Amino acid sequence: MRAGQSLLEEEDILSTNPLFLTNRDDALTTLGVVQVEDVCTELMTKGINPSVVKYSLASKCIDSANIVANRMMVRT
Repeated sequence: MRAGQSLLEEEDILSTNPLFLTNRDDALTTLGVVQVEDVCTELMTKGINPSVVKYSLASKCIDSANIVANRMMVRT
């Protein structure tokens, strides 16, 4: 799955520098959190139960992975 909307995406800023992606300026927005939570609900409704969550070190990916792990009780 893709990470939820980030603060940079909300401002239409495209950042491809990997060093900048770990910055909290690329964290999830409130909408991004809701997007990830909605996907978790949809997956659980469909009986999809992941056993592991893999993610990149980008802030929005870490935030998204933490939400998935907490909502779906998965170890990261």
